[in-house]
Amino acid sequence: MNPFKQMCIDDAGRSANVVMLGALSALEPFRTIPKEIWLQALKNISPKPAIWNSNYAAFNAGITLI
Repeated sequence: MNPFKQMCIDDAGRSANVVMLGALSALEPFRTIPKEIWLQALKNISPKPAIWNSNYAAFNAGITLI
């Protein structure tokens, strides 16, 4: 199985954009922005617990891709 697909949170791909955001956050020049800022921005957009938990996991999965 594709390692990227294993890291995605849902089969429909709704979290793929957040995975890529996490990956982007680990690259220059974006890695100068503290992780807490990225996560707070995600939480501000989707504060519902179920969505937040999914976004948090997807963001961290993206970081591990780099």
